[in-house]
Amino acid sequence: MKKGNTVVKAPITIAETALTKAVFHKGSSDFLLVTFSPRRNNFRQFWGESVSIKKDITTLGIVAKKPHWYPVDDTSNLISQVLAELPGGCPRIGYGFSMGAYAALKYSKLLGLDATLAFSPQFSIDPNEITDQRFLMHYLDHNRGMGIQEEDLCPRNFVVLDSSHGLDRKNLQRIKERGGKKVIRIRIFHARHSSVSFALGSQTVSDLLGATLQPPREAKNRIREILLKSRKRSPAYYAALVHRAERHNKFDLADRLATRAFELFPDQPKAVADYARIVGRHDPLETIHFLENRPETQKRPVLLGVLARAYAAAGNAAKEAQTRHRQSVLVGAAPAA
Repeated sequence: MKKGNTVVKAPITIAETALTKAVFHKGSSDFLLVTFSPRRNNFRQFWGESVSIKKDITTLGIVAKKPHWYPVDDTSNLISQVLAELPGGCPRIGYGFSMGAYAALKYSKLLGLDATLAFSPQFSIDPNEITDQRFLMHYLDHNRGMGIQEEDLCPRNFVVLDSSHGLDRKNLQRIKERGGKKVIRIRIFHARHSSVSFALGSQTVSDLLGATLQPPREAKNRIREILLKSRKRSPAYYAALVHRAERHNKFDLADRLATRAFELFPDQPKAVADYARIVGRHDPLETIHFLENRPETQKRPVLLGVLARAYAAAGNAAKEAQTRHRQSVLVGAAPAA
């Protein structure tokens, strides 16, 4: 692997369990980055690999082989295998989103982290600990009692979330109740669950990670400043604005925002999905025509969801069922009976 004229060693797997693996990239940074993969594995070897390679950051990438929410026995076993292999004498920073953010917090003390940057984490997916149906399909017995506790946390945990997202806010409240002053809330808006989408580009992520090592108040302000500056380059930001406008019955504004997002991000599924919805606002056949003529539609669950709803609105039950089946296959869910 080459970076310019420099040969960069490829990341290597250094430990593995039945459910999880640990991948190590040796860089030249003066800190160690520890990342946990989210529910969807849309990366080559580990989550955060792109920024780690581009910025030559020494990184331990902990990768879930499936969406299992990092059960304690399996993950603790993996961590025990790698701790002795990690470089010492330098700060350690955890980084994760959603499922990965949960794990970055849950195992931050065990990993000896100095700080964690967690985007939209869950407190737990155990229905006995919190009412949040979003990820219940992934709950198994090994997740029982998985909630984050004060003794799990490293000294400083920066949690970024869209404060208008009720379920994410509920999860943070539970984490904050347990973690107290160790948990530092950073509020952003117009991201919904996709708060990490504001962390766009290797330089932005590098700046965010560096900010976590500043004094807590300065770090909080700096992280929020970086994210606010970056958000206008995020398709999720425009998607949230579109849905907010629609909730307030401002459909002309929603249409303008969706059109602008599609102009800026013509290859991003969120932008395409919102534009597809608005072109068929008065006639679902327009949405159907738009999406049926885009090759990527059959590969993107979010686009298939919009297409299925358009078929339903047009009264084509057979096409709706076929499209929903395709969508369920792509997301790994069992097809509806």
